[in-house]
Amino acid sequence: MHLIQYFDANGARAVAVTQNGETRQVQGVTSVYELAQAALSVGGLSAAVAARGLGAAVDKAALLAEGRLLSPIDHPDPTHLHVTGTGLTHLGSAATRDAMHKASGDKPTGELTERINYLFLAHSKLRACSFGPELRVGDLPSHIEGVSRILRDGQVLWEKPFLSGEDNMSHTIANLEYHHFKYGLFCQPGDVHVHCFGTATLSFADGISTKENDVFEIEESQFGLPLRNPVHVEDEKPVVINGLY
Repeated sequence: MHLIQYFDANGARAVAVTQNGETRQVQGVTSVYELAQAALSVGGLSAAVAARGLGAAVDKAALLAEGRLLSPIDHPDPTHLHVTGTGLTHLGSAATRDAMHKASGDKPTGELTERINYLFLAHSKLRACSFGPELRVGDLPSHIEGVSRILRDGQVLWEKPFLSGEDNMSHTIANLEYHHFKYGLFCQPGDVHVHCFGTATLSFADGISTKENDVFEIEESQFGLPLRNPVHVEDEKPVVINGLY
């Protein structure tokens, strides 16, 4: 079962579910967060969807083309949505990074942050991010095989397959979950957590430099529509604390 959030024909927020080969609007609900809150008292998201009932059919491809899809989960108060991550989760991660660092020789300047030092791995991920348009509900597949690519002017600049799922990871999902939620900060009722895993597929390890308007695309059929994320450049906004930059 997959869930999406979108703007309907009247510009109002709506939720739809894909199951049994069709996508239909979930009635009486305007957000996945609202649906998740209801699921706590009825035994899960599937039961919450069934309790609400289904409405008209929804064309996901049309919503995507028209720019009416939203992130598949958000929070009415953005300060209660945590975007977190774990690096070096996959069996190929260490090998890829080791080869990258050996090839780079001396520490480079002006590169992606992680290339400078392994210890900057976390810092390199403290950036704006996005995630796929569909929320898969239920157990994760143990083997995931998709494709990462970068498009420039509509043409493929770089492309590589990737593996994920516990069969290809150096940690179990349960272990990552345990270490995340052992901190009290992350155990506040009602908060939403979006946790990103690492990957062994790194475009910059292949010498790729992106520029504005390049599009990153991640596709895996088990997770529905692909994630497409364009590169935009913003002016730096220094943080001022007590008059100091």
